[in-house]
Amino acid sequence: MGIHRKIYIFLLFFIFIGFSCDEAIELPSPDTTPPIASFLYPLDGDVVKGNYSVKVRAVDNEGVYKVDFYLNQNLVGTDSFPDGDIFKYEWNTLGIDSSTNQLLFAEDAFHYLSFVASDINDNEFASYAIRAVINNEDNENPIATIISPYNNQTISGFFDIEVLAYDNDSIQYVSFYVDNILIGNQNLPQCFDEISPTTGDSITTCYYIWNNVTPGLVGGNGYHSIHAIARDMNNNPSLLSPVSILIDELDDSEPPTGTIINPASGVEVNGVIDIIVQATDNDTVHSVIFYVNGNPEALVYHNPFDPDNAQGNYLFSWNTTSGMEDSENIISATIRDQSFNQTPLSPITIYVNNEPEMDLEPPYLLITSPAAGQTISGETVIRIYATDNDQISRVAFFINDTIRSIDSTGLDNYYEYLWDTNDYTDDIDHNIGAVAFDQTGNNTIASSISVHIDNNDNIYPSGFIQHPSSGQTVSGLVGVSIIAEDDFGVESVNLLINGISVAELNTNPYNYEWDTTIENEDEEHTLAIAITDQSGNTTYNPSISVFVNNSVDEDGIYPTGSIINPISGQTVTGTVAFIVEAHDNISVTEVQFLINGNNVASINTEPFEYGWDTSSFSGSECVLSANVLDNSNNLTQLQPIVVNVE
Repeated sequence: MGIHRKIYIFLLFFIFIGFSCDEAIELPSPDTTPPIASFLYPLDGDVVKGNYSVKVRAVDNEGVYKVDFYLNQNLVGTDSFPDGDIFKYEWNTLGIDSSTNQLLFAEDAFHYLSFVASDINDNEFASYAIRAVINNEDNENPIATIISPYNNQTISGFFDIEVLAYDNDSIQYVSFYVDNILIGNQNLPQCFDEISPTTGDSITTCYYIWNNVTPGLVGGNGYHSIHAIARDMNNNPSLLSPVSILIDELDDSEPPTGTIINPASGVEVNGVIDIIVQATDNDTVHSVIFYVNGNPEALVYHNPFDPDNAQGNYLFSWNTTSGMEDSENIISATIRDQSFNQTPLSPITIYVNNEPEMDLEPPYLLITSPAAGQTISGETVIRIYATDNDQISRVAFFINDTIRSIDSTGLDNYYEYLWDTNDYTDDIDHNIGAVAFDQTGNNTIASSISVHIDNNDNIYPSGFIQHPSSGQTVSGLVGVSIIAEDDFGVESVNLLINGISVAELNTNPYNYEWDTTIENEDEEHTLAIAITDQSGNTTYNPSISVFVNNSVDEDGIYPTGSIINPISGQTVTGTVAFIVEAHDNISVTEVQFLINGNNVASINTEPFEYGWDTSSFSGSECVLSANVLDNSNNLTQLQPIVVNVE
């Protein structure tokens, strides 16, 4: 309400009640005091993401009317209904511009927030702008450093590798490497209370530590490199600068020993061969240098995680085409330990012969799909497995002795042809054959197979009423359970009671709940089914008769049953089918599934099966039991079983 409106109302008041000319008139003082307001959230420079609640506290001597919120100098919201003196604007930092389908607010950028608070007399207070940076997507790498050991440290015994790592979100794990070999990952930090050297306050610092590294693990005496990689929850990595350490545990003057164990001296070789040196040392082997004809060809370092190195074997795969053809080549090696002691090994000579011999070996092939005698329809994939001592050139596919396709681009030794059987005579056998050729022209004819084409479905579906049984006395709600099958697929099951269709069932299991109380009492009633497959073939099953008796005398016969899956003593994991088989002279109305005495499910119709998720029972022994009730509420507790959960 404006000041002029208040003066006008005040004057009207005195006109109606009258006043004396001798009395002084005192008009109210106009309100010129603006509200007092400030940001609560966010503060200047804060990081925001997702749906963020911007909050402003505003007070006034007569009352705050509203607060207008501005984002990047644009009016984005108004709050006239505060929570006490708190005014809010809900900022969706992931908002999308519907016209451009682009984000309204740039990621990893500052955005400017301000507000204008107005009181009931239109006095306004405008805030200064504050900055907020949006960070909805974590693309920041962790910050980490190796605390221990320090660079150029000399170590003579067990030691720990300590990494200080932190992230704007959180650290997922830290990977530890020695000489570029991964020795392990650590995802659980060890936290310690420490005193800040700058403030003197008690702070908690968390380190990722790989404990008790032995000199032998890192390769014994000598210089070694240690580095680490820290990853956050979004797999952003931070590669830590490596540190160099010197392992000085022994005064080692003993040289290593070894021998070339493969190939044997004097053998003829071709292609790629493995040259293997067996090397040992009183401390640890550092590396093996391989020479061919006096020229260094490879340097293989000791790797404690290489199963060959662990046995003392160092391997170099040499392509003999780089050697001297049709002549002897000299193979030698030098072993070096961590203390730089070296031992040259006795050389061997081998004869290189890479000239290929004439290929006289034919390919091998086998028709793997379809199977001989199989009935097929529509488009069918013919798959051929073919190999050769050199290389397969192509595979030709034959149908009834006529070539239909050639495949020259097999994948993993398998060659395929998509055969459309609709182009061939239906309901008779057809022959499939194949021929494989190698690069030299050698070929092999596969043993042909016969298959039966059946593109027109003339096989009728089959099935039966599983429950209730013919001649059974039923009452109340009866679960009608139907089994229906077809070679191509069941389209529908039509259930008829007393010749009248009562339900069309389209999905398996084919179950229907029959309310017998609406039927004639104490009479025989017929149930029949008509099963239709996806080709329109319909099978009409003979009807069965049941006797409806809803006014039964007291039922003194208790239901029976047993747990048929899982088996007592079985070890289970994942989701387990908990299955109960139950019977009654009239009908079973409910099966209660109990795990460790707790009722976890109640099922009223067959099949009585419960999918038990064992994940919350891991590492425990569980007792499974069940209660079976009939329609007279007779209850039978089934024999429990015990299973182990992994």
